[in-house]
Amino acid sequence: MRELPATQYSIKTSNQIRRDLCRPISGLLLTAAGLGSAQATEVAVMTPLGEIRVELYEDKPVTVGNFLEYMNAGRFTDSFAHRLMPDFVLQGGGFTLQGNSITPVTTFPQIINEYGAGQTRSNVLGTIAMAKLGGNPDSATSQWFFNLGNNSANLDSQNGGFTVFGHVVAGLDVLTLFNTTFNQQATGGLGVYDATDLLGSAFDTLPLGANSLSINNFVHTTWSIVTATAYWQGGMGTQWNQPANFATSRTANYSATSPVNATTDVVFNADGAANFANTTLGANQSIRSLMLRATSAVGIGGGHTLTITPDAPTAGITVTAAAPGALTHVISSGVVLGATQTWTVVAADRTLVVDGNVSGNFALTKAGNGVLNLNGTQAYATLTAAAGTTNVNGAFVPPVGTASVAVAAGARLKFGSVSQTLGALTIGPGATVAFTSGAAVGAFSGSGKDGVVGGSGAVPEPGTAGLLLLGGLGLLSRRRRGRNSG
Repeated sequence: MRELPATQYSIKTSNQIRRDLCRPISGLLLTAAGLGSAQATEVAVMTPLGEIRVELYEDKPVTVGNFLEYMNAGRFTDSFAHRLMPDFVLQGGGFTLQGNSITPVTTFPQIINEYGAGQTRSNVLGTIAMAKLGGNPDSATSQWFFNLGNNSANLDSQNGGFTVFGHVVAGLDVLTLFNTTFNQQATGGLGVYDATDLLGSAFDTLPLGANSLSINNFVHTTWSIVTATAYWQGGMGTQWNQPANFATSRTANYSATSPVNATTDVVFNADGAANFANTTLGANQSIRSLMLRATSAVGIGGGHTLTITPDAPTAGITVTAAAPGALTHVISSGVVLGATQTWTVVAADRTLVVDGNVSGNFALTKAGNGVLNLNGTQAYATLTAAAGTTNVNGAFVPPVGTASVAVAAGARLKFGSVSQTLGALTIGPGATVAFTSGAAVGAFSGSGKDGVVGGSGAVPEPGTAGLLLLGGLGLLSRRRRGRNSG
């Protein structure tokens, strides 16, 4: 075991107290969102006082890569923060604790110091940096610390500078609580505190002499990725709730170690993946968006629901053409619209089939030249067929009032054999709407009568299927009649 000198680092206070900054911290289960991606990796740590989110700096690639390597190898699992020094540091990464048994983290080789690499960043409040051996700038391994105050005057110039590799982007108020609320003095000795004396100054002998060690005396934390993008790789089977089935890069360089969540963009990509055709959610899942760009058919099913809450109404589900040739992807699970969104099927030879019920009191737009088949119950407020072909084979049962449907210029909408009750149907110039019952299909565009807005032409016999337009609108289940006469 490496010896960590008790007086390795110093910070001047009114009492000229010398403090050690080279020992272990925090219970950590941490993952990454794709090193080198366009979006910075963001991680989150849940502490007894709340969650803290940290953005890692891409211009510190060796340091960040080393940190993620420990996480992906599981070497931070069950680790803990043994050292809390208010207004200075919360530090760790060197030891794990199971019950009262302490085990040192098995370290990878030391890394080069990156204090001056990329943008030089100071050890100020809310930053996270690497600890190292005194007199050796290139000695960082597993140990890291949060700065609980402005330590730039001391730590930026000492031992080649301590490499800051990330900063808190959410939960700084939680971090600063460790200065006042969660220390030994504030809790009458029951809180988290500096355990140097309890555990031994050098950590060079095990077992440690103290027999009163308890996890309750330490910051027990769980780290997780704030996943920007999760790429399906399917190496562990078919279930979405198995994090290792996702990777943090398109080429599966890093396996995910925490589940997808409402901030995750899920991608079924074309590189190095398996078990595309019959994936199951395994539990109710929430994501930000879904992209299907695989070269083989993707299937998403099971008895749970998939909630999609995009950041913008132009996002939601995107089906792209990774390779030429007709391809059909199927979602048989229920889908919940967490926000107004767009489902885009880019190419005309691509089809997205949604057999599950679609719900949520928001608006859905179908875009792209491909085909969207909606076969389940449609329980949302508004459907706009903006381009390509949309086939509605399930009944509209919106949560509030009646649904409205719009067909943009040049788009095609086909209603299946289920009778529909709508509040409005708006048809743009050149758009085509069809009704079918069995083999009977009739194309029409309305002339502004009976609640059908826009276009010109004729309303044909829709067979036994009826389209009932409410709000003073007419019943379009009658025999063919001319529309051009007004």
